Amino acid sequence: MADMTAQEVITASYRKCGVKSPSTQQLTDGLQDLQNMLSSWSADGLIVPYSVTESFALTVGQAVYTIGVTGDSPDLTTSTGRPVKITSAFIRISNVDYPINTDMTKKEYNALLSKDTEDRPTELYYDPQYPLGKIKFNYEADSTYAFHLVSEKVLVNPTAQGTTFSIPLEYNRAMVYNLAIELAVDNDIQLSAEVFNIANRSYEIIENINALDQLISGVGVDSAILSAGTGSMNINRGDY
Repeated sequence: MADMTAQEVITASYRKCGVKSPSTQQLTDGLQDLQNMLSSWSADGLIVPYSVTESFALTVGQAVYTIGVTGDSPDLTTSTGRPVKITSAFIRISNVDYPINTDMTKKEYNALLSKDTEDRPTELYYDPQYPLGKIKFNYEADSTYAFHLVSEKVLVNPTAQGTTFSIPLEYNRAMVYNLAIELAVDNDIQLSAEVFNIANRSYEIIENINALDQLISGVGVDSAILSAGTGSMNINRGDY
């Protein structure tokens, strides 16, 4: 199944309610219900991850950047918010991609003897602080490189009906069926018991996925939950 837009999720949810062609107002209301539902899931600790590919221009002489919706130039400003986890990165020069190691730890970064050497960055350490994350390269950029970043973010607030969800497929079913219940309440529609059963089962599946992620690697636990400040201990890594 291809990635779904917010409108496709809303339309699919209306179909479960017996509405084949929702009106413009129903789509608008459905987007608000989707936003509220995902915000509620997030508040309950249910994280919906999605993958985002973005590109930025690095600044000559700079090695540390904040990243998030409020990042100021020359830092990395993105409308999709700060990453929870960076999965891969590279620098593109004349259509040639140079990979950047994204597995650098805080300890390894702190061990760098010189942090003001200018060169093409080859490694980065990502500190997912809140509300802005911090990307720290091993070198200050010696050119305005095209930096490409693939990261996981938390889906909380799709801002438009055209927002595309690049998320694991098992989350689509949970969103569609659980949103159908929200829409049915708004429109005084009676749903079949099967819709409720599928909504509950699909929700439990992603609850279990989130719990498993936290037990195995802690990927699903945002640093904003783990740490109230930069001086707190990270319980997943055992360091500060």
